[in-house]
This record gives sequence, C-alpha cells and structure tokens, in this order.
Amino acid sequence: AENFMQGVNLRNQWGILLSLAMLALATGLGLLITRWVTQPILQLSDAAQSIAEGQIVQPVTINRVKEVNALTQSFNRMAHQLRATFASLAQTNEELEVRVEDRTFELTSKNEQLLQEISDREKAEEALRDSQSELQLMFAAMIDTVIVFDHEGRYLRYIQSPSLTYKPRLNRIGKTVYEVLPTETAHLFFEAIQRALHQREQYQSFNTYCDVLPLSQTSINVEYYLP
Repeated sequence: AENFMQGVNLRNQWGILLSLAMLALATGLGLLITRWVTQPILQLSDAAQSIAEGQIVQPVTINRVKEVNALTQSFNRMAHQLRATFASLAQTNEELEVRVEDRTFELTSKNEQLLQEISDREKAEEALRDSQSELQLMFAAMIDTVIVFDHEGRYLRYIQSPSLTYKPRLNRIGKTVYEVLPTETAHLFFEAIQRALHQREQYQSFNTYCDVLPLSQTSINVEYYLP
C-alpha cells in the first residue's frame, strides 16, 4: 500500500510539473503569436500617427498574416496617394506664388505708371490754367480788335470796340463766319484761315527738320468791305 501511494504521489508530481511546463509553453507561444500579430498593427498605428502630424512615412513592411498583410497594403497605397497629393499641392503652391509675384510686380508697375500720368496731367492742367489766366488778362487789356477762329471758321473769342463792330448786338461765340458775315466776306475770312493753317504746318515742318528757327513769320492780310 505504501509503495502504491508513493507511485501515486510521484505520478501526481510529474503531472503537476508537466502541467506547469505546458502552461509556460502555451504562455510563451501566446506571447510570441501576440507579438507577431500586434507588432505590424502597432507599426501601422505609428505610421498613421506620423501622417496625422504631417510626416509622410516610408512604406510599412509587409506581414505574413493574411489579414494584416491586406491592411498593410491598403495603408501603403493610401500613404503613396498622400505623398503624390502633397507633392502636387506643393508644386501648385509654388506656381501660385510665382504668379502672385508676377502679378504684384505688374500691378506695381502699372500703379507707378498711373501715378506718373496723374502727376503729368495735374502739371499740364496747372500750366493750362496759368496760360488761360494770362490769356484772359491779355485779352482784357487789349483795345484793338482780336478774333480767334478754329479751323472751321467758328468764333472762339471776340474782342472789338462796339462802335467798330459789325452787328454789335450779335453773340458770335460758337457761330461760323458764314453765319455772321455776308457770304463773299465770309468766304474771304475762311480762305485766310485755311492759308494760315497751311502756313503753320509748313512752319512746324521746318522746325522739325532744321535746328535754326526762322527769323520772321509771314502774316496773312485780307481786305474786305462791310456795310
């Protein structure tokens, strides 16, 4: 009986040891399998976190587990598309910056040109006002007859003593010589205006091709009779 109990105890001890060994082996295999499966998932998680932070990572290593392998391939395709998209956006941004710089330079040049034109126009207008003021003062001081015509024989300015004026009550400004004077006299005035314009063109052409100005300018005389 004692030998029998010793055998039973021995078998129980061996059984406990074997169970403990199997438990340790199962635990070790479980840890290895868990690490084998979870490690690529953790790599994918780290890669996803890097992408979220704006860092495009290198492709993740393919795993032997079928499901994890499919997930890894999908992740790598997504990362590749993101890299291509970011590269395209960077190129587009550079092109936009170049266009903005060119447009800014163009607008700046046009703005400077416009400011110069405004300044030149203001100077011209100021000079014109001064010239008109001087002309008005000159006309106001004159006691002789002074008439200014345009190329169509229209009265622009008219100064004459009322006692020596033909139709003194008629407002001549804006009217042509044919509306004021008799036909024959108006025709003489119109021809004289055309000769004066022709003479001015010749005078300007002479000044264009010659450095020396003419010493005198020919006047145009007209004789006419008025009732």
